[in-house]
Amino acid sequence: MDVQIEGRSAPRAGERTKRPYLERLVINVAHDCNLRCAYCYADTGAYRDARGVLTAGVGASIVEAFFRRFARIGAIQLFGGEPFLNVRGVDGLCRHVARVAEREGAPTPRFTAVTNGTMASSAVIETIRTHDIRVTVSLDGDRRVHDANRVFAGGGGSFDRVVANIRKLKAATGQPAQIEGTFTSAHLAAGFSLAEFLRFAARELGVRFVHMPWILGRDAYSGTGIEPSEANVARLIETYCEAISASLASLESPDLADT
Repeated sequence: MDVQIEGRSAPRAGERTKRPYLERLVINVAHDCNLRCAYCYADTGAYRDARGVLTAGVGASIVEAFFRRFARIGAIQLFGGEPFLNVRGVDGLCRHVARVAEREGAPTPRFTAVTNGTMASSAVIETIRTHDIRVTVSLDGDRRVHDANRVFAGGGGSFDRVVANIRKLKAATGQPAQIEGTFTSAHLAAGFSLAEFLRFAARELGVRFVHMPWILGRDAYSGTGIEPSEANVARLIETYCEAISASLASLESPDLADT
């Protein structure tokens, strides 16, 4: 399984013998995914390796190693693939982190997870609630553009399942806190309005934070990228400027009545 680290701070003067602080640790808990997204950079969760999930023993050894190296860890991000394919492993890992942090006299790190939103079983809900996991769900926009790229391994779009699960998770846990999407050539072809999607996310799903970078390059990510022609770049700029304006306007109308 993969481990990523970031935010290693330099020690202060006179503290060079003390262990540093780690801002964020990313742990890949599932080398697998139940979706087959057209633009996936991670080889549909396998990362060009054998499919599988993080075992309890390996997870524990990762946690122990990083708490030996760092005095405190700000956040641990649970990643994949699809992390909730390994919901028991996520629960066990979070529990072990809490035990080790207590033993080391350190605060328990914040837990975050990036999920495709197709899984919202009672076990997933209980794990999110128990460990106060801040969740980001992947949703590319409306049904047309989402289902153009984000399909199940057995075929068929995932939009309806994801939207239903966002509502289910919101009601049970208050999560997700954020939606993350990818702006592709399918969005441009469909005349997708990012501003309207922001309003939909806030009004219908109760999510007011949306992160949606674009893919530029005709052949990028299995051909889902946007050809960087003058006309396409102009349309991208117009789309994002409209979304920024809608976002700023919403600050003046918290209930979104006028936006």
